[in-house]
This record gives sequence, structure tokens and C-alpha cells, in this order.
Amino acid sequence: MLPGCSTVIIESSGKVRNLVLTCSALYIITMTVYMQTGNHQFVFDDEEYVTSNLHVAGGLSGENILWAITSSHSSNWHPVTWLSHMTDVQLFEMNPRGHHLVNVSIHAVASLLLLFLLFRLTGVLWQSAFVAALFALHPLHVESVAWVAERKDVLSAFFWFVTLLFYTEYAAKRKPALYMAALLSFILGLMSKPMLVTLPIVMLLMDYWPLNCTGAEAREQVQSRIPALIKEKIPFFFCSLFSGLITIYAQHKGGATRTLEDFPFLLRTENALTSYVTYIFKTVWPHNLAVYYPFPSSIPLWQVISSLLVLLLVSIAVIRVGRRFPYLC
Repeated sequence: MLPGCSTVIIESSGKVRNLVLTCSALYIITMTVYMQTGNHQFVFDDEEYVTSNLHVAGGLSGENILWAITSSHSSNWHPVTWLSHMTDVQLFEMNPRGHHLVNVSIHAVASLLLLFLLFRLTGVLWQSAFVAALFALHPLHVESVAWVAERKDVLSAFFWFVTLLFYTEYAAKRKPALYMAALLSFILGLMSKPMLVTLPIVMLLMDYWPLNCTGAEAREQVQSRIPALIKEKIPFFFCSLFSGLITIYAQHKGGATRTLEDFPFLLRTENALTSYVTYIFKTVWPHNLAVYYPFPSSIPLWQVISSLLVLLLVSIAVIRVGRRFPYLC
């Protein structure tokens, strides 16, 4: 078994008080900003997910729960998401206010989890609060919070942070119960939206920094730890693979996939490269945002080459200075 990894122990009552006050402020600000969504109506896709979906509109029942677990409706397999919508109907019927505010509440709690996670890992409060506030209030997240049909987004983010919190505690204490809690939370996240398939890679990056599971020992000792760190992630990778296969099946069955004749492989590659850089840019300067971005029929070659160069240069720079500034990785 690997020794415990590095985490910050919160002992000072002053630190606890500041953390509680910061969490309270972040929660109030997030709820205040998004509370207006309670006055919004259902919009497109909400019909397919809630209002005209007979299983969801029927609320929580044995038949509907079974449907949620087995269905690939809307080209997705996300039973936890369906169950959350059914619970909303059970509580609020078809009043959109309740459905919207549940989205807001889940997002606000997820933001607090991120704040606590970063503070637990680094011990720095204001930097952690800034990142959590950026996550909570960034314009790129408005769509997910304000759109009932995007419940899967806020749920997957919630379980993402819960999983990392449990994993952080497991890395420090090496208790099997914490490992199982992280794995269970990860599975629930995948059952909300398969976006979590990349989380095992993030856990490996966290092992490097800030958990420092590889330690600062001699090169041979560090290399001997890496296989063990990878081995303990195997159940997570297996769940990601399983979720990926189910998603491909559901997407294909629902007609959401396109052939190489529709979108050639080269065009898909070009779109992937430019999309990475586009979203990085929109994170820094969020403008020209839209609900739907049509797939381009062609992309100028200069944009593809520029995007490739940006990604290569950033990657090379991070690798070169990774030892001095591990947080960049």
C-alpha cells in the first residue's frame, strides 16, 4: 500500500471561520445571480426531457424508475439525471420555477465543493475562492444552470467534485471506505453524464500535484510508485470504458452519430484542434456565445495550423517547467 499523500490539515479556528464565511458569501452570491431563472419557462429540449416525456411526467414509480435505468432516450444513458427530473415532477409538478431552482441549488453546492476541495489541497483560501467563484459565475456556465434539460451538466459537476474530495481523503488516509466512496460517486457521476470519463486522468495529475503521491525521493523510488498509482485507478478506468461504450451505443441508436461521409475525419480533426483554442479563448474573453454552434463545412488552414502551434507550444512549455511549477501540469 502506498503511504499517505500530501493534504492540508485545517486546524486553526480562524481558518475554519474564514472558510465558513467565504463559503456563505459564495453561496449567497451564486444563488442571487441565478435566482432570476426561477421566472423562466421551459424551453426547447425541456419538452423531450420533462414536459412531454410521459415517464418523467409520471413522477417516481416502479415502472418509471426501471425505464430510467434501462432507457437510452435522447441518445443518452443517464439514469441519475432522469431520476432527478422525476423527483422534480413529484415535488413541483410542471411548475418550471422549481425545476430551474433545483439546477441553481445543485450548481451552488458544487461551487462550494470546489472551494473546499481546493482549500483542502492547497491551504490557500482567497485563491481557492477566486477559482470557485469563477466556476460559479462564468458566462460559459449560464447555459447549464439556466436550462432545465442541462440538469445532467450540473449533476455531473457535483459528482465530479464529490469524487475528488473522497479521493483526496483516501490519498491522505488510505482507508478502503474512502476509496469505495470515491468510486461510487464516480459511478453516479457517469450515470448523470458521461463527461466524467476523463476523471481518472485528472486523479493521476492530482497525484503529481498537489497530492505529491510520487514524493520527492530518488528517481528509482518515484518510478516504483507510479505503477501502483495507475493500478489503483483501474476500476475507474474500467467504469469510464463501460460508460463510453454505452454512450456510443445510445448515441448511435438515437441517430446522434454521423458517418465519415457526413463529416470527414480530416475535418473532424481540424474542428477538434480549433475548438480547443476557441474554448480557451472564450474562457478568457466570453463573447459570441450561443446555444448551438453548427459544425463547420470547412475551416481555414491558417486557423488549424495556428491552433496546433498554440497547443504544442503550451504543452512543451508546461513539460519543460513542470518540475519547478508542478501546478501547471
